[in-house]
Amino acid sequence: APRDRPVHPVTVSLAGKVVALVGMGSDADRVAAIGCAEAGADLALATLSTDQAAEFGMNSIANEAWVLGSEQFVRVMDATDPKLAASFVEETWARYGGCDALVVMAATPRVVVDAFVRRMGEAGGGVLVAVGESGLEVTPGEGVFVRPVDREEEVAAAIVASG
Repeated sequence: APRDRPVHPVTVSLAGKVVALVGMGSDADRVAAIGCAEAGADLALATLSTDQAAEFGMNSIANEAWVLGSEQFVRVMDATDPKLAASFVEETWARYGGCDALVVMAATPRVVVDAFVRRMGEAGGGVLVAVGESGLEVTPGEGVFVRPVDREEEVAAAIVASG
């Protein structure tokens, strides 16, 4: 259900930006994604697995983003499959013409990170927002860099600060 107030006060603008997130539809996923949608970003969302709870959770986040006026789509997939991860990246580019940021949580599979880093590098750059103890170690592609944050509420501001 839509919230009576934003997840966090919207003091940043992500209008015209595209943010991708792969998760299980958890509260942490919701806070990160909806914070970006509140700031004006469009969302590319995918599930970590084909689990029905993950599908429901990510679609719930997409519905909340829709209410906020954010373009969004959800890909239900096994995110550990390199072909499916690459296909999600390509669908993001096909729908939006690119992706500005990937939100990296502790459970984000390496194949997803690698696929986004490759495509972002080819497209001229982007940012990986590493939330908490994501364990992210990346050799960034050209123009792709990592911005660590402690909490999901800081994702939108980190993307803005990244240019």
